[in-house]
Amino acid sequence: MKSLNLYFLTRLSEFDLDLFIQSDYVMSKKGENSIIREHEKQNLKQFVDTIFSLCDNVSFFDNFYYSYSIPQISEEFDLLKFTDTKILNIEIKDELIKLEDICYQLDKNRYYLSHLEKEIVSVCYIAKEDLFFIKSDEQLLEIDKNEIKNILDAFEPSLKVDIDDMFKASKFLISPLNTPKKFLDGNYFLTNHQNEIKIKIEKEINLPQNKYFEIKGIAGTGKTLLLYDIAKNLSNKGRVCVIHGGILCDGHQYINDNSNIVVISAKEAMNTDYSVYDFIFIDESHRIYKSLFELLIASNKKLIFSLDSNQILSKAENYRNIPQLIANLPNLQSFVLTKKIRTNKELSTFIIRMFDLSKRDPNIVYKNVDLFYANNIDEARKVISYLRAHDYEFINYTPSKVNDDKLDYFKFLSDSNTHRVIGQEFDKVAMFIDYNFYYEDGMLNCKTHPNPDYIYNKLLYQGVTRVREKLAIIVLDNLDVYEKLVKIAINKE
Repeated sequence: MKSLNLYFLTRLSEFDLDLFIQSDYVMSKKGENSIIREHEKQNLKQFVDTIFSLCDNVSFFDNFYYSYSIPQISEEFDLLKFTDTKILNIEIKDELIKLEDICYQLDKNRYYLSHLEKEIVSVCYIAKEDLFFIKSDEQLLEIDKNEIKNILDAFEPSLKVDIDDMFKASKFLISPLNTPKKFLDGNYFLTNHQNEIKIKIEKEINLPQNKYFEIKGIAGTGKTLLLYDIAKNLSNKGRVCVIHGGILCDGHQYINDNSNIVVISAKEAMNTDYSVYDFIFIDESHRIYKSLFELLIASNKKLIFSLDSNQILSKAENYRNIPQLIANLPNLQSFVLTKKIRTNKELSTFIIRMFDLSKRDPNIVYKNVDLFYANNIDEARKVISYLRAHDYEFINYTPSKVNDDKLDYFKFLSDSNTHRVIGQEFDKVAMFIDYNFYYEDGMLNCKTHPNPDYIYNKLLYQGVTRVREKLAIIVLDNLDVYEKLVKIAINKE
C-alpha cells in the first residue's frame, strides 16, 4: 500500500461512494478495495477542510496512509503518518462516544504501533462536534485546532514507508507457548472475534446449567491464545488446570512457574485429582484418549475444550473421534473461530494448494515460499543446516519408535518434530517431502508411515501450519512432487 494526499482524495467526496472507493484504490495501490461508508467519506472531507482552513497548503496532506488494515487481524487505522522518529495516528469518529471507548481504541492502536519503536502521537477527531482530542499518558484531553496544526507541522517532512513490511505477524502476534512472558504480562490484544467469544464464555460459564464449552477453528485462527487468555482471567476467580494434548514445551513450564494456571500433559492427566480445580481447559482436545475424556466428564467440573479436527495425526485419533463425543455433550456451548490471524494469506493459500492442486488463487504472489531440491540425504542435510543457520525451525516427522526410515536421518539436526511442536508457532518453518509423498488426481497422498498409526500427510499439515512468515520445503529425490510445487509457486496454471 502507498501513501496518498488526503486533499486530492477528498475532492471526490461529493460524488458517488463507489467512485471514491475506487479512487482510493488507485491512489493507494491497495491490494483490495477498502470498506468505506458514506459518513466516513464525509467525515474525512470535513477533517481535511478543517485543517486546510488553518494551513492553506495542499502539501500538508502528503504521505498519509488512509484506512490501513493489518492483513492477519484486520486491525484498521483511519490515518497514519510517519517521520524518522514519530508516528501520527488519527482516528475519526462520526459523533462523540464514551471517552473510555476512545481511550481503548487509541491504546489498542498504540499497541500495534509500539513495535516500530517510535514516538506515537494519538489523536481522535469527532466530526459532528468538530472536536479534537489527544491521548496523553492515561488522559484524553480536548485540544483546539491550532494545536492540531502544530502537531501536523511537527510531522513535516514526512516519510513514505513500506507499511506492509512494517506489520509482520511476528511483531505483534504473540503465542502463550512461544512468548509466555509477553502473554503473562498482558502485552497483547485479542481480535474483535476472539474478544466476543471470550465475553460470552466468561458470562455463560457462571450459569449452573452450562458445564461444557468448545472453541473450534482451523490452524492459525488463534484458538490457543484465546483459550489461555480465558484461563488466565478465570485463574483470578478459581483454580484453573490446562491439559495440553501433546508434549509440554518450555512455554508451558514458564506459565506453570509464573502464574496461577496449572498446565499438565495429557499423559499426566489420567493421574490428576480434579476435585481441587474449578475450571479445566483442554487444549488440542482432539488428541486425548477416550478414557481421559470420560474421566473429565465424571469430574463434574466446568470444561472448556479447544480443538481442530483437521489436525488429527493418527488413525487412532481418527477412530476415537473425540470431536464427535464433545459435540454430543448436553447443553454444549460451541464457538467457532473463522479468520486466520497467525498465517498470512500468501502462506495459507500455498499450503491449501499444496494439498489440493485445484485450489488456485491467481492473485497470489508467493514471495515467502522457498523450494529446494536434494538428490540424496547428504544434500538434504546441507539444505536443512543452511536453513537452520538462517533461523528456520526445521520440523521433522515424528519418527517410529520401532521401524527406521529416511526421516530418522534428520533427527540429529533438530529436536523438533510434528508432535513436539503441537500448539506452537514459528516465524520461519522448514520441512521436507520425500518418496513417501505423491500426487493422485490433484491431491497430495502418502505412503504408510513406519509407525502405521501415523499419517504422513497429516504430520506434514501439522508442521507447515506452524508457520507465520516464511516457509521452506525441501524435496528429497522426488522430482514429480517438486515439479508440481514449482508450478504452484510460479502460480501460472
